Amino acid sequence: MSRADRFAILLLAAWAVQRIAAMWNGLPPDLSAIHVAGWLLRTGRADLIYAMPPGFFGGQPPAWDSFAAAIGGPDFFAFPFVYPPLWAALAAPFTAVIGPAGFGNAVALVQVPLLAASVVLAARLCRPLAVPLIVWAAVAILAFETCAQPMLALLHNQPTLTTTFLVLFALDRLNRGAEVAAGLALALAAAIKLTPALFVLVLVIGGHRRGLAAFALAGAALAGLSLALAGPGLHWAFLEALGEIKRSTLVSIVNLSLKSAAGALAVLTGARPAIDPDTVNIVLPDLPGWIGPALTLAGVLVTAALWRALRQRPAAEARLLLAFGLGLVVPLFGPLGWLHYYLLPLLLLPALLARLPRAAAIGLGAAIAATSPTLLGSLRPMIPAFTPLMTLAGVAVWLAVLAALFAALRRPA
Repeated sequence: MSRADRFAILLLAAWAVQRIAAMWNGLPPDLSAIHVAGWLLRTGRADLIYAMPPGFFGGQPPAWDSFAAAIGGPDFFAFPFVYPPLWAALAAPFTAVIGPAGFGNAVALVQVPLLAASVVLAARLCRPLAVPLIVWAAVAILAFETCAQPMLALLHNQPTLTTTFLVLFALDRLNRGAEVAAGLALALAAAIKLTPALFVLVLVIGGHRRGLAAFALAGAALAGLSLALAGPGLHWAFLEALGEIKRSTLVSIVNLSLKSAAGALAVLTGARPAIDPDTVNIVLPDLPGWIGPALTLAGVLVTAALWRALRQRPAAEARLLLAFGLGLVVPLFGPLGWLHYYLLPLLLLPALLARLPRAAAIGLGAAIAATSPTLLGSLRPMIPAFTPLMTLAGVAVWLAVLAALFAALRRPA
């Protein structure tokens, strides 16, 4: 490792230290949900673990209000718990000795360094040779402090930080022939959040049988551990909670999915005339039921087309671009497209931009920056129907990124 590369690592480490200090003793609502779920399981209130507000999108579950202040103080609140029961069971013993702030501190000590390490992994995977690692690290730090995707993930101390690292780690291990480690990493990511299970396709496309076996065995072991610790009842409650999420639609500039875009169009066209289009977050409980299944089918077809387009590419390039494409398909075509879901494609974006004509690459990068909520938030008072319009704009830009990926694949490798 050169002196410049060592300095790049030190720069990322220094950023991680200051970011942990900035997050210290915070009460991130997303992560706090895991602490609350563990506390409920430990104190015999497992029936409330998957409680949620009406329509899901409404902040803290009302059933938690009576004890939230006792757990974390008057300023404490948590979003609903929508993770597999395993994490409530693993968190339960810790809730007896640390509060939500201490729990957040402990997780930040793990997750922020993982985000810094993700920069190095992304550099190994897709950094153009002309870009020194120190420049790559500096640009990544600038993005972490200004772009909405990493900022939202850090604000909430979101487990997406860990799953993003695990997907990148799996890709890096595959490039080094360690397919078992890649399978184990993807299994752990899928146990934290279900959607990373789709990235097993990167093992399939390369015919990594040992990696697939490791993924299957580790996944089965984690599922068995979850059932043993939490019982089948909580797993049924988890599935019911996922169904509740699918029954409502949130139109918000931090939820960029095609389902959210459909809701935005319904608001703008007056199909939902009782909705104030100037509301910051718009919850629609009654979009046509066919929209969700149709988007799922469309996502499958897009993934199949991407698979077909990558079949003749070199193995490492095929894995990288498939992972990048899946990082777009999951939030765009799924029931939710939280901005922090786009952290993985943001880190891998140079893999696409380096394959585009310079003008197209600059234009696409500028469009992503221009539609970031960190930039647009100040414009809200000046733009009528800001939320649905900016939701549509954000979804359109990430759809353009997906279209650009297919366009790039039409060019020679």
